[in-house]
Amino acid sequence: GSCDGRKTRSQRNRIAQLRFFLLDHRKDYANRFGHRENSVLGTSMTDAERDQIDKEAQEYISTCSTLIQCLKPGGRDDVVSEQQQEHKQGVVRILNQYLKDVCSIYSRQRAVRVKRIIDKRRFTRLEADPLPATKESSIPPQTKEYDTDLTADEREAVSNREIGRA
Repeated sequence: GSCDGRKTRSQRNRIAQLRFFLLDHRKDYANRFGHRENSVLGTSMTDAERDQIDKEAQEYISTCSTLIQCLKPGGRDDVVSEQQQEHKQGVVRILNQYLKDVCSIYSRQRAVRVKRIIDKRRFTRLEADPLPATKESSIPPQTKEYDTDLTADEREAVSNREIGRA
């Protein structure tokens, strides 16, 4: 296949569109709140919207990669001079690097999202672990009302502090 300027620009533009989309939606995509209801401004995405972005970004990256490979010189119909062949190889290298850079943006955003999901699950599990009955009874009544806002470690620290005063 020939590596004319239109195909090259088309691929560059496709990659640029993905880059701008990812950067424009970075804050909403990585927002630590999982649902719109938790966002004060209502601009956060739902998990379903994030999943859709993941799916489409991966498909887009795959398509771009395939189309860039089609730009490589060397097909049966591709009779070019050595200079043209080197030029085409350079263009393909540049487009591959640009796509790799955009993939890196996506990968970092995805890693932040996955880390936040894991942290949220870990925190939820910690909140679900009840305190042993012996420690619970040592917490004064005025402290118990704040238990729901504390992690298990914080509740244990409060309990230990109260035991030390007694």
